Amino acid sequence: MHNATRRTILLAAAICGPLLLVLAGCSAKPFGITARRLVGTVDRRGQPGPEKTEFRTGDPAVYLWLKYQGASPGSTALTVRMTHKGADESETSRELQRDLSKPDGTLVCSLTPPQGEALAPGEYTVEALGPNETALGPKMAFSVASGPEEGAPAEAP
Repeated sequence: MHNATRRTILLAAAICGPLLLVLAGCSAKPFGITARRLVGTVDRRGQPGPEKTEFRTGDPAVYLWLKYQGASPGSTALTVRMTHKGADESETSRELQRDLSKPDGTLVCSLTPPQGEALAPGEYTVEALGPNETALGPKMAFSVASGPEEGAPAEAP
């Protein structure tokens, strides 16, 4: 091989090598939520039921279903913040934290209080927050009205 050819190859490697590393590093997907839904049911495979924004105190559950991408397993935590505004205009908040174990996947968060308690009547907002409490999309809203589960038979007088 001629010295000129060898110098050209070395020069190309010196220039292109770091550039290829930079481009390879840029190909990683940024962390984000690609789909989300408030639902009353989730099947055994983790697939959400129909989207729903109106619930009753007798409904068995309220879930936030999320599809995400670009997580760093073991180092990406997702926070779900739910705020309730009651009839007396008072506000209370509750946060749930989940560590994401896969780079891409789905997550189901139960928004129903522990021990089978019902959600209080009122208006709710839910937001998903990433690292440094960065909002991962707009807030979602749902309401809970007093009464039996939707579709439940009415009690006889």
